[in-house]
Order: sequence, then C-alpha cells, then structure tokens
Amino acid sequence: MSKILNIAKKIISNHYLCDNCLGRMFGGLSRGLSNEERGRAIRETVKMDIHLQLLEGKRVPRKLLKSLISLYNEMEMKSLLEERGINIAPKVIESSCEICGGLFNELDDILTELLPYILEYEFTGYVVGVTSLPEYEEREERIKMKYGLWFSESIRSELSRELGKKLDKKLRVANKAVEYDPSSPEATIIIDITNKTVEVETKPIQIYFEVYREKERPLFAKNCKSCRGKGCETCDYIGKEAGNSLEYALGKVMLKETGGRRWRFSIKYLDRENDKIEVYLKVIRPKKRNIDVKRLIKTLDIEGFNIVNARIEK
Repeated sequence: MSKILNIAKKIISNHYLCDNCLGRMFGGLSRGLSNEERGRAIRETVKMDIHLQLLEGKRVPRKLLKSLISLYNEMEMKSLLEERGINIAPKVIESSCEICGGLFNELDDILTELLPYILEYEFTGYVVGVTSLPEYEEREERIKMKYGLWFSESIRSELSRELGKKLDKKLRVANKAVEYDPSSPEATIIIDITNKTVEVETKPIQIYFEVYREKERPLFAKNCKSCRGKGCETCDYIGKEAGNSLEYALGKVMLKETGGRRWRFSIKYLDRENDKIEVYLKVIRPKKRNIDVKRLIKTLDIEGFNIVNARIEK
C-alpha cells in the first residue's frame, strides 16, 4: 500500500488530474468502484496520510501541500495546516485535467446533443464504443510511462463504459426498452468525442419472400455503370441501376420501409416448373426493424411477379 500511496503523492504533486483520470491510473488494482470514486478515495487517503504525518511531527513535502491547495482546491487541508501554524497560502489555480481537459464533465451534454440521431434507430441490445482519441491517449500514456503505471485502465475503455451507462438512462427516459448486450447487439453505437458525432451500425435484417414469376421479367438488378456496384451519387449509393427487375423493386421498397443503406439479393428455386422462387433480401444498416412484412406484401404490386408469402429474421 505504501508504494501505491507514494505514486499517488507524486502524481498529485506534479499534475492536476480529475477524479476519473486519477482513479483510472490505478484502475486495475481494485474492483467495485468507479474510477471517479477511486480517484476521490485516493485523494482522501493521501490527505489522511498527510494528517497522520502532521500528528506525528513528521515533515510533509511542501510541493504536495501546495498542489493539493492550489490545484485541487483542498481548503480543508489549508485550514488544517493553519491550525498547526503552517502557512501555505498559494493562489488557487483554476485548472483543467491534464489528461481529459474536463471531458468527463461534458458527457451528458454530448449525449443530449447526439440522442435525437440515435433515437432514429430501432434496437434492443446495443454496445457503445468511442473512436480513437490520440491527443488524450498520448497525454495519458506520458503519465503512465513516467510513473510505471502498467496496471491502469485506458481512457477509451472508461469513456465507452461511462457513455454506455449514461446513454442507457437517456434511452429508458425516452421509453426505449433496451439493454447492454455485448454478445449479440442489434446496434453498435460509435461516438466520436472530438467531433461530437455518432455512427450507429445496426445488425442486418434478413427477409425471405415466396414469389411466382408470371412473366419473363428480370430477377436481378444490374450494377451501376458509374461505380460498378460500389455506390455513388448517380445510383443514390445503392450500387444498382434502376429498372424493372424484381431485385430493384423489392430492394427499393425495403430500403424505404427500414431506412437501410443497401441490400444484398439472392434467389433459390422452389419449383422450376411453376417458376416459384424464394427470394433472400438482406437489408444493410436498417434504422427500423419492426416491419410488418405480411401487411407490406399485400400492398406490393410488382408487374410480372406474385408475392405469396414473406417472413423476416432480425
């Protein structure tokens, strides 16, 4: 414990870290506490140790005392020292955390700004991640290397967890029945902290149609000539040419219904003699998942094809 305490004193003496970042430096050494709670506990332990040293008449490094008062605004420590005739009156400095710059105090505001976009998507299970944070991670790594902190947690890992907790509360307030599900999430929510943007990657929806071809109409759509199927402005980023194929007709309808980005299409002959086929359509990156395909096929009128049944796998 003395080794941990000595490292904590050195960090506090030379750096101003918020409770999250201070606690994260020792994140691999205990369980049951958030990093913010761990950071507060570390500061309190340092203050208790200083008090004990004062009671025992031992010398306390002035640099540590000055840092606690001026950077960490520990006015109780200042009062304690004055009671014992020790006059340390450094000016209180308004500082931002050397690693995160106060980022952990902004998470609620960031999520509030991004929530309307996230709510455009239907999902139950989800996970949250963050994009790389090179500036924050470099500052963090310098301190870890300086004090040999091989047992720390990364800022990226903590941000993902804390954003997940806060997002869960906001989604439930918005009447979303959701849960964190790392094993099989329907949505992966990637937050770019630096630019305050979010990307929602959703699990594809797979739809199966039973279809009779009543006329000689094409089954497959042709790839866009401009992009050769990659997706461009000409084809509205679908990668397919408009036409009278079954693929294009079904694909466009399902993108409209689900808000998806693209589709994948294949068929299997069920009865060649009667031209009965099973169509497999996978919708990529759908926004809506709760699609009533039974109702939908009753409204479909695709010339040359008779859709008799449909089912959906989410």
